[in-house]
Amino acid sequence: MTIELVLITILRLFGLLWIIGGIIVIKNARFSSLIDRAFLHIESGFDATDNPVIDLGRDHWLLVGGVLTFISGAALVAASFLVLVPLTFMVFHQGLYVIRQSQKVKTASSEDEAAEAAISKSSRNGAITALAIWIIAMFLYTKSFLDWTAAVIN
Repeated sequence: MTIELVLITILRLFGLLWIIGGIIVIKNARFSSLIDRAFLHIESGFDATDNPVIDLGRDHWLLVGGVLTFISGAALVAASFLVLVPLTFMVFHQGLYVIRQSQKVKTASSEDEAAEAAISKSSRNGAITALAIWIIAMFLYTKSFLDWTAAVIN
């Protein structure tokens, strides 16, 4: 078994995990957004955009990340060269998320706001993993191992 076939197998396994992970992230982001809005309306009755601690944009950002994770996972399982499109978007999306949250931490007016905006270890690890998977996919693409027939390679 060549290194390319081992890498394709690894990508497919990551793809399965990412399909499941994408579904979980989508469900959690939707739930988090609903809960945040409900708490705002119950506690004070004002619009969600008036509260700087509740970041509904972050919930939407995570929802998009979940969709990209799911789509990337499906393309990884298929071992298609088309995986490069959602993976590229995913790497940029994750990078922009890290930048966005870092800026929110710097401009936070309180410790609570800074703690809420802080990037979690799992988000940082996710960004690094997405970049590593993108690099592996690019390597396999340059070696012509990601194509329409990759799904039937033994």
